Formats: sequence, C-alpha cells, structure tokens
Amino acid sequence: MIEFGAKNLGGIDILINCARYAQMAFAESLTDEQFDETTRIDLYGSFYCSRGVFAHMKQKGGVIVNIASIAAVMNGKSIDTSMGFTPIEGLMMGTRVGDLDLGVLFYIMDKEKLSIAEASDLVNKKSGVLGVSGVSSDMREVEEAHVKGNKRAELALDMYHYRVKKYIGAYAAAMGGVDIIVFTGGIGENGPETREEICKGFEFLGLEFDSSLNAGKRGVEIEVSKTNSKVKVLVIPTDEELVIARDTYVIIASL
Repeated sequence: MIEFGAKNLGGIDILINCARYAQMAFAESLTDEQFDETTRIDLYGSFYCSRGVFAHMKQKGGVIVNIASIAAVMNGKSIDTSMGFTPIEGLMMGTRVGDLDLGVLFYIMDKEKLSIAEASDLVNKKSGVLGVSGVSSDMREVEEAHVKGNKRAELALDMYHYRVKKYIGAYAAAMGGVDIIVFTGGIGENGPETREEICKGFEFLGLEFDSSLNAGKRGVEIEVSKTNSKVKVLVIPTDEELVIARDTYVIIASL
C-alpha cells in the first residue's frame, strides 16, 4: 500500500472494513493518471487512505488495515493478499467464515446432507462473527453483548482479533518487518477497542500503542502510536466516493 521504513523493506496493507474490500499498492512518485492497473489491486478506500498516509510520513514502505482483507505490500507493490479466489479465504468477517479446514466443510456437508449451494450459503452468509456469536454480524452489537457477559460474543471477538493479529505476524515475517499499520473503513475507523486489541502483543516489533490517544476516537484521522514507536499506527477515514469521482473525471477528460 505504501512504502515506509528505515530498512526500505516496505510493510503490510491491512485494511479493516466490514463491508468493503480494498487493497491497493501506491507509490509516492505516481500521479493520479499514472496510478494504473500495474500498481493497484482494485477498489478505492485504500487509495484515499494511502494518500493520507503520505501526508503523515515521507519515507519508504507501508501498511493499511481493512478488516475484510489484508494485503502485504513491499516497496509500493502488493505481494500477497488474504483473499483467494473468493473473499471466503482469509480473515473472519461479519458473515464469512475466513480460513477453514476443508475437511470440516466436507464433514458438515455429509452430516447435515447439505448441497453445494447450501454449503456456500453457510460459509458466506451464516458464519464469521454472526455464526460464532449467535448475536449479529454488527460488531457494535457483538461488543454490547460481550459487555453483558455473553460468552459466545466474547469468543467471536477473541477469534476476530486473533485472526487479524496472525496475518499481521505472517506478513511481517514475509517482508522482514512492518513500518506502518493503518486502520480504515467501518471497524477500523470506528472501533477503538478493536484497534487496541489487535495491536496488543506487537511490542516485539517495536510497536508502542497509545491507549489514551486511541480511546473514543471514531471517524477521525489520528496517529494512535506513541512518538517513540518504531511501528506507526494510524487511523485514516476512507472516502471511496471522492476517489471514484476523481477517476471518473480523469476518464471523461481523456475522451
């Protein structure tokens, strides 16, 4: 997503957004017109965010977070993404199961006599946060249930946070380090509790999270890591509509 880092190694693109999937490589030197299909991986949220990141830091390397997916980006190029042929693979989502042992699916299909269409419906629309919590696919409602002592809601949140942390760790290993993590989209922008839980335990990478700065921050652009943190953590609201409008203008102007 962006190039940041003292080692010129790049970082991760971890985009947190319960509804939109946006992973995008972005190089500082490119203009809007030059930012073409060789460097972008679709959709607009992270493009807007990547420009915001450059407003904060003028270095090399990067990381962005949109809970629907995670992409590893090195030197401005996306080298890996959590989604596979479909969005089912990867992170646990609101209703999608995320990474799953295929043996489990075959077992359930056999035990419950599910058709292929029914199995697809199960892993796409009845799993994830909704399936585990039994409450909702809306993180706000799941968090409320957790506060009231709902154990399934607690399990759903624990699984959700763990899955994201695991991908951050995997991509950090693949790229030799992380320089910046950017939270954006629905949960990333508006979930301070989720941001803090995901960032816990990364002190070994040099990440120093600032809980006081993060607390209660929703929908605002802010850095939530401490000044001495080697890994920067940013919250940058996305604006897909603005980027779509800009792209549309460029296309029309070129006709």
